[in-house]
Amino acid sequence: MSSSTKSTGVILRPTYIGLIETEEDACLLLTACLSGVVPHAPRYPWRNELQNLVRSGHAFVYADPATGTGNWDDGEEWEYLRDEDGFRIERQGSSRDGLHKRSISIVKEGVTHHMLSYYILVDAVESYSEEAGVLKSLERPSQDPNFKASQFSNALAFRSRM
Repeated sequence: MSSSTKSTGVILRPTYIGLIETEEDACLLLTACLSGVVPHAPRYPWRNELQNLVRSGHAFVYADPATGTGNWDDGEEWEYLRDEDGFRIERQGSSRDGLHKRSISIVKEGVTHHMLSYYILVDAVESYSEEAGVLKSLERPSQDPNFKASQFSNALAFRSRM
């Protein structure tokens, strides 16, 4: 058994591949988690997993009770940039083109669910792919046909993760 499965038996994978950009995206993703369509992260990443998990396009949703604490440790040094539309925006190191992290917390029925979305700027905006002949960017849940049928509750209370 590999070291990434020995304590919980669960391999940690991103909850979603794409970008969580808006509160609507966050609500859609949380609704999908709560209804079992996509998984909550069952635990924090271990050091030996970070290289494969902390990368552009990976998004994670985790709940406080499942992990025991509200602080996600991805082993990176983050520079705070700003709060924007309920999200905390940070970047890795000081490079403008480096990895960025958007985070938001949603309280649902007394449980705080945290969402992290990693991206580099070039992946977050549309860019032309000559190979495919189309515009390509990280997809958002609100643009993803798999999430169109999801309905989210007006009872969701938003608060930015501090």
